[in-house]
Parts: sequence; structure tokens; C-alpha cells
Amino acid sequence: MKEQIIDQAFVYKGYKKTELATMYNPHMTQKKAMETFNKWLRSNPEFWLRLQTSGVVIGTQYYRKSQVEIIVSHLGEP
Repeated sequence: MKEQIIDQAFVYKGYKKTELATMYNPHMTQKKAMETFNKWLRSNPEFWLRLQTSGVVIGTQYYRKSQVEIIVSHLGEP
């Protein structure tokens, strides 16, 4: 019997920054995934301003569901 791989839908909820960064960059170490994720978040000034308006700062370690929705609307689902 063959194994079936079932794609699970992305769950919109609060996430730790490290968890979300690793979801977007599963092939990288956690440190490199965080560096890349941070670069993506700040690469677009309008997007970064939208995140800041929602309460995100450079040191944010946990994203609320509403902030995750903003991130996913820009980056797509991980």
C-alpha cells in the first residue's frame, strides 16, 4: 500500500517568530531561517509599516493571529 501525503491547510493562529520563520524556510537552520525571514519582513517599506502599525517591532518574538494574517497576505502561505 502506498503512503499518501496529505497537505494540511495552514492554520491561522498566533505563532512564535522562530516557528513561522522555520515554516517559511524549512530547509535552513533556525538561525538562517530567522535572518531570511527578518530580511523579507523589512524588504518592502509599505509592508513593514503595515506590520509596525499592527504592533510589530524588530524584537517581536510572537505574532498574534492578526499579524500572521498580514504576513501571509504578503508572503503567501508557508
